Amino acid sequence: MEETCLKCGYGFYLIAPPDRTLSCKYCDNNAICPGGNALIPKPGYFRSDNESEEIVECYNKQACLGGNETNPVGICAPGYAGRLCSTCEDNYYKKSWVECAECPDYHITVLAFLLRVIWLTVLVFTIAHFIQSVVLTGNGHQQVLISQIKLLINHCVILIAIDAIRYNWTATVEQGLRWQTQLSKQIARNMDF
Repeated sequence: MEETCLKCGYGFYLIAPPDRTLSCKYCDNNAICPGGNALIPKPGYFRSDNESEEIVECYNKQACLGGNETNPVGICAPGYAGRLCSTCEDNYYKKSWVECAECPDYHITVLAFLLRVIWLTVLVFTIAHFIQSVVLTGNGHQQVLISQIKLLINHCVILIAIDAIRYNWTATVEQGLRWQTQLSKQIARNMDF
């Protein structure tokens, strides 16, 4: 008796070589299965390698473009590389723990550095002046101002830490956090190197 191998149809796959004990498997909801041994991740998902049957959600769904028949593991967006497209390519840097951004031009980087040095110098001298005034005069209004500056800095640090937490916030909370975090990051960039 001659045995024949049947190819899995659309919506099914089988990674292992077929034999009498194995049958085609249903395609995962996060994959496309054109038949045979092809298991292709949809956009936002990735496979660890060609032999893996596990389809994993990417941390940054925009970084994972899905796969195709010539690249069944998955393709990363420009600037992203590696498993789950979680590392940055050359000339890109980690903008956040899941986001890569293109490195800025050298001249812009130097200019930004010089502006931050000037800003930090002005800030240090201003705070030193306030502290000296408070110590010499005992002015309560300036003590309140220094306390408010400290509270603002602490608020910015806390917001940036909350933004780093991967959590499914409600849309309203997420929008508020995004707005405040962007403002906090701008303040932090101007106060730090």
